[in-house]
Amino acid sequence: MRMGQQDTSQRDGLARREFEQALNFVAGIDKDTLTRPPARHHESVLEERSDCLRLHYDHLVLLAILDDLLFTSKIKTTAKQLGVAISVARSRESAIAEMRAHQPSLVIFDLNNPRTDPLGTIAEMKADPGLAAIATVGFASHMQTEVIDAARKAGVDDVMARSMFTDRLPQILARGR
Repeated sequence: MRMGQQDTSQRDGLARREFEQALNFVAGIDKDTLTRPPARHHESVLEERSDCLRLHYDHLVLLAILDDLLFTSKIKTTAKQLGVAISVARSRESAIAEMRAHQPSLVIFDLNNPRTDPLGTIAEMKADPGLAAIATVGFASHMQTEVIDAARKAGVDDVMARSMFTDRLPQILARGR
């Protein structure tokens, strides 16, 4: 086996093990569940704008507000595997518009990204009676305790470190099923 092929094989094996470990956090979800086509959602159109990426299903279940390509890809891939409808907003304005238009069951915040103004978005959500009851999850660097504390005070339901968010991603997204 050549060196490049060996590196690819090792990365594939590591990715598979990480995925299988993540599944252990999700009660009731097995490999067969993830490989079956989703029963409730039918992806029809991918709409892309500068501030929002949306997978159209029969209804919106989750909204993620972030501007990090790695986490966007990770969240979208996991959501698709679970058959969960998700929209990704890259600004406060597009996030609030998505929430008002489609009333998601859960909003995910990257609390470390100032471009998306997570604390301002949370404050606007909590001030709007139509949006205040939407469940929220936020993730941040475990080193930024002041951001974590500010998010909790602002009303984020579940705040966790990035690593914990990554580990529990399938379980978090499964809430939208």
